[in-house]
Parts: sequence; C-alpha cells; structure tokens
Amino acid sequence: MGAIAHMALRKATHYIPQSIIVLYFSVISAGLSFPFLLFQTNANILNFSNEIMMMCLSGLIAQLLLTKAYSLAKASLVSVFSFTGVLFSAFYGVIIFNESLHGIQWLGVVLLLLGISLATLFSQVQKSIKP
Repeated sequence: MGAIAHMALRKATHYIPQSIIVLYFSVISAGLSFPFLLFQTNANILNFSNEIMMMCLSGLIAQLLLTKAYSLAKASLVSVFSFTGVLFSAFYGVIIFNESLHGIQWLGVVLLLLGISLATLFSQVQKSIKP
C-alpha cells in the first residue's frame, strides 16, 4: 500500500506543486487528529505546546523535503529513508517527552536500522553490478 502511495505522490508532483501537496497532507492530518485531541483526558498536553510546535515545524520541513525527493529520485530509494521517521519519533519521545521504550520497541528500532542498512547495501551492490 505504501508503494502505491509513493508512486501516486511521484506522479502527482508532475501536475501539482509540492507545496500544495504538503499543504493537503497537513490540513488533512490536522483535521483527522483534532477530534482525538478533544477527547484527551490528559491536560498535560498544554505543558508541551512548544515541543509540539517544534515537532510540527520539523514535520512540515521533512514532508516538503520528502515530497521534493520523490520528484527527483527513485521511489524505491527514497522510501527506504522515509522509514527513519519512525526512528526519529521514538527518539523524540525518549528525549523530549521522557518516554521509555520497552524491549520489543527497541527490537523494532534495531530491525528497522538493519532493514535500512541492508536495503542501502543491496542498492549499492546492484548499482556496482550494472554496466
């Protein structure tokens, strides 16, 4: 399903400017997230408003760069690096929100790093084999 979305995004960048695509992502994400915010029982979310705004800004910049990358590079190469977003989210949680990761979550981080490393390695090997 992700590959279809990446290919559709790459095709869309030929007809729609990247900034409009990112705007649509942001508006739709905010619209879908807002109802869940209303039902939050944890009032501490306001204590982290600066951190949340920093993450929103970094997410916006990342989405702009990712959309630009899909228009310039192969989707198979860019999609490998897009998985690092999960890793950054985990580390943001640990560093900013003082969350702790359980063993199975650390295993997931290790497996993601291993997968990204192997995909990058095989991509390099495949490039060196082609004439």
